[in-house]
Amino acid sequence: MHFSGTPHFRPGSSFFSASAAEPIHRDLLRQYTNRAQEILISHRACLPDDDRLQLIIEAAMEARGLFFVAAMAEPTTEELDQCFDKFVL
Repeated sequence: MHFSGTPHFRPGSSFFSASAAEPIHRDLLRQYTNRAQEILISHRACLPDDDRLQLIIEAAMEARGLFFVAAMAEPTTEELDQCFDKFVL
């Protein structure tokens, strides 16, 4: 099953260790890292170290993918962003 809103993510795959067939672009990783940092800063939460932040981002991507697969829904970009934001918090 392919969701148009998540072309870079396949449920069950790791966000940071995707196969060569589905490369993760450094810009996308930077985008999610920046987004997570902005969310945490705006809520006055402590910023974790880089390794911990990567784990949070990976888990958020996995969670949102699994949620929408389980819901059998094709999410909008806005819904994907909301799900990511809530998980990071």
